[in-house]
Amino acid sequence: FVYTPDTADTPQLPLTPRQQTLAKGGLTVNTALVPPDRSTTGWINADNRENLNYFLGHSISNIFQLNLFTSALYKNVPQTTEYAQNFANDDSWNWRVGGKAVVFSPLRGAPFWGGGYISMGRAIDTVNVRAPSYLFAETMATLELNEKIAINLNPKLAWSGIGNLLGVGLGSNIRLSPNLELIPETNIVLNETTQGNATLGIRWHATESFSVDVYASTAASILDIGQLISSDEVRFGTKIIFTF
Repeated sequence: FVYTPDTADTPQLPLTPRQQTLAKGGLTVNTALVPPDRSTTGWINADNRENLNYFLGHSISNIFQLNLFTSALYKNVPQTTEYAQNFANDDSWNWRVGGKAVVFSPLRGAPFWGGGYISMGRAIDTVNVRAPSYLFAETMATLELNEKIAINLNPKLAWSGIGNLLGVGLGSNIRLSPNLELIPETNIVLNETTQGNATLGIRWHATESFSVDVYASTAASILDIGQLISSDEVRFGTKIIFTF
């Protein structure tokens, strides 16, 4: 990866208003778009089972968003697998850094959006004084069927010393009105089939720079490895998104 700040950015047409909303991503299934160059995106998420997640990212190019800071606090996740016991046990914090790149884009002549994301970090277990690490990698494909419907395909991998979780996310973004979107998603975990999960969310765009999600999900968390771990009951949460 080579980044040269003082050279011209990758040339492409500007994002449409609809594409700018898709660039905010999904809930548990990612999109293949990033916000425009020099944009900063942040969000905070909490659910009724006491999970707490933060994200801060900055686009250093029209095709690359740097994940400056991500953290997740897990609560009340069933400890039925090694992955939950190591990375999603009560009071464990996950700290992540990484980046998201767009490889294919309709703004540069491709028929769909295609990209990849990778993050690295540790789960800090404050009770047992452990810090296991994992790498999370995913590819994304986003197809805009029309002005109202976009679909997302999102293979993903959590790679760790205790083993790997491999899954495929399927989702869509359905524009109900200029300011309201329906976001249905599911994650199929290929090597731990009992960990599959589904999410249904509503996104309200209050302004161009401020959005609110409300959702119900059977995923342990909407962040990284939590997307590949099932919860024991439906979690109701909200996600507040800022862009500037």
